[in-house]
Amino acid sequence: MKRWLIGVSLALVAASVTAQDVSALIVEQHPFDAITSVVTVSDAGMSPVQATILLVIGAVLGAAFVLTAFLRRRRTRPWLVVGLIVVALAYVWFARERPAWLLVELAGVGVYGAVSWAGLRGSPWWIVAAWALHPVWDIVLHYVGPGRAFAPVWYTVPCVSFDLVVAVYVAYRVRDRHAETL
Repeated sequence: MKRWLIGVSLALVAASVTAQDVSALIVEQHPFDAITSVVTVSDAGMSPVQATILLVIGAVLGAAFVLTAFLRRRRTRPWLVVGLIVVALAYVWFARERPAWLLVELAGVGVYGAVSWAGLRGSPWWIVAAWALHPVWDIVLHYVGPGRAFAPVWYTVPCVSFDLVVAVYVAYRVRDRHAETL
């Protein structure tokens, strides 16, 4: 029933996308230009100090999230999976007024949700992989890519350090054979 509901929801969103919305996704430059060009902190309208503060805030929030997750001994894995889905859903909220981007962001939620979901019953390394790969989404698509038109820097920058703190700590716990607490 849930899969059917998700399918219908995606179909309704897809039906609301017009050709004009799709053309809004097309960048006039070569797609690799956004990746290969160096976007400096000043290009994003902030100083290195501001960027550092945002990264520290993300790391502190990531540490608090991990601490909370591991205090919930029997619910650690679900907490980590739901946390990643919520982090990815924030971009859906930012793209809410751009139907074509809404599809892209929903696809991202689906990908990261599916990878982390595999870690619920399977290897916890899937959860590590999902958290470790999410900064790629943050940086490539939303910081240097065309998604920066709607994704605020105050979210994308701390999200990178948040994701990495979670990924590194969960990897440490799995590697150190503490997977039974996951």
